[in-house]
Amino acid sequence: FNVVGRDRVAAGLAAVRDARPAGPWVLAGTLAAGGEFRIELSDAAATIDLPTGTSTLAGDDEFDRQPVPPGSGGLLPALVLWRRLVVEGPAAVGQTIFWGTAPRHPASFTAGAAGELVDVLESAAAGVVARFGVDAAGHVVWIDLWTSPDADPCEVRLTWPDGNTGGGMPSSIDASFGGEPFATFVIDDAAAAEAPR
Repeated sequence: FNVVGRDRVAAGLAAVRDARPAGPWVLAGTLAAGGEFRIELSDAAATIDLPTGTSTLAGDDEFDRQPVPPGSGGLLPALVLWRRLVVEGPAAVGQTIFWGTAPRHPASFTAGAAGELVDVLESAAAGVVARFGVDAAGHVVWIDLWTSPDADPCEVRLTWPDGNTGGGMPSSIDASFGGEPFATFVIDDAAAAEAPR
């Protein structure tokens, strides 16, 4: 069951992967709270430029030691693993299992409500554990990343443009840690479209 589920989700991710080149991803735009941001994700390194400073990770870092940017609980490692999952598939992320299904919008789930479910992959890699919510179109719609078993997760929510069935970039990314919002990243469509994907 686990292998069948993981392979089914991997096939959906492959459809998204095939819609974009495997080069660096560049996400740029404005923060909902004000200011500009730029995120670059590649095989070798990842960088996030915020008004509060720049954070960088090497591709082979132990992510539990660097939950950057400060105060996010591990946003940059979560985005690195997201790219790795889409570009290279579940096996490249680390030990990856099919965890089951969960609500697409976990915060709005209430007992007895009939909400949309997404498939969930769980990966243990580079000193962290991450869960990825993947919708039927093959988009990763949320990521929860733990840097240690007793830590609060970094919660990342990706919003995709209406009608986006594959490829492209999300229109916004919301990140929170410890129940507190960290930042909302509003992605400039032109920057995402012009950047290598």
